[in-house]
Formats: sequence, C-alpha cells, structure tokens
Amino acid sequence: MAIIDQRTFQLVKGSGNEEVTRQKQRELDFEGYLGKDIFLNTEDKEMDIMLVQMRWESKEHLMNFKKSDQHREGHKNRKPNPNILNHSMKIYSIE
Repeated sequence: MAIIDQRTFQLVKGSGNEEVTRQKQRELDFEGYLGKDIFLNTEDKEMDIMLVQMRWESKEHLMNFKKSDQHREGHKNRKPNPNILNHSMKIYSIE
C-alpha cells in the first residue's frame, strides 16, 4: 500500500519561498520513492507554513530509506536551520 510521509514546517515569516526553493533542490533517487509535493501557506500573520508530502510505494520502502547510508549522509553535517521554528512528521496510507 502506498504511503505519504508528510512533514509540516512552521517557518519564520517571509522565509517560506526560500525554503520551498531549498526543498525543490533536494530530490531523492531511492527504490520505492515516487516523488514529492510541496505546499506553502503565507496567509498566517506570524509564520509561513510549508508542507512536504513524499510519496512511497510502501512503508517498507520508506523504512529502508530511513535506515540507509544515503539518509544518514544527508543528516551527517546538517546545521540547524534558523528559518525552522517547529517541525512535525506524520505518515498516512493512501486508500
């Protein structure tokens, strides 16, 4: 069953377009990865909100990616992003 790995980012007001551009530059090449959609809401007066929905063929494919060297390397030397105020992740099945 296909799934969505959704990440919700609360961002510093006015930084949303920069973060969307950054997300678009980061594309995966991994078995079972189907692509992603990025949504930006700039209507909130206090923050920008970005949703990133990554589609996977199955939860097993997502878990294989999370355990992979490719995933670890992507986080290895990453510095905290000052534009991110809060971040959450949820997984949904596609019915």
